Amino acid sequence: MALAVVLIGSLYAVLFWAAMAVPPGDAVLYAGTNAVPLVLLAGIFGLVIRGAVRPLALSYQALAHAALAVSFAAAWYGAVIVLQALVRLAQGRGFVPGHFAPQALAWHAFQGVALYAAIAATSYATARQAQRDAPPPMDRLERYFSKASDTIRCIQVRDIVSISGAQDYSDVTTTSGRHLARFSLGEFERRLDPTRFLRIHRSGIVNLDHFDRAEPAGSGCFLVTLRNGETLRTSREGARKLRALLF
Repeated sequence: MALAVVLIGSLYAVLFWAAMAVPPGDAVLYAGTNAVPLVLLAGIFGLVIRGAVRPLALSYQALAHAALAVSFAAAWYGAVIVLQALVRLAQGRGFVPGHFAPQALAWHAFQGVALYAAIAATSYATARQAQRDAPPPMDRLERYFSKASDTIRCIQVRDIVSISGAQDYSDVTTTSGRHLARFSLGEFERRLDPTRFLRIHRSGIVNLDHFDRAEPAGSGCFLVTLRNGETLRTSREGARKLRALLF
């Protein structure tokens, strides 16, 4: 951020000194009044774009960007006016906020909107690059094989009712019985579809397709009953996840 302030401030200082015949010292001061709030606002609005605007539907994104562009230009103009008044106060000329001439105001507003557009474009480009650089998601588990005695069985994930942790293994209940799987509970959680399977406790996962009901069990927890009659107690975190599914 400091480097950005220096670079942008230098450009403004050269502009004030060459185009407006401002003394070099004053050119540097007034350049700072433009560069410092510009960089700070760019950081703030960049966070807003990433956190609040990009998740919106496209039509709402357009409206949000229009409002934010105007807000960015207005906030930058207001900050410049205040900072320039502080510079005059430091120079002994009193704290008297001024205003830009109409042409200068129009140019400043245009700069603000254009710079906001650049900030938004950079935010979207950075997000797309991050998505391209992200490691590919682990393949979803649809089936796996389990061995009991000398028999190897193919287990379809859709038939899983619940999974309980058993150290490095997992005790899996399906619609046709129970077996021990050579997956830890954490491995199951990473590879199962999170829209269908919910970890309700540090030692238990349930298939929501087989969910029947959940009843309060005290201490902020629930007692979950599955369609096969099996009951499992949630942790408080598991109860929070269940409540998040409510419409």
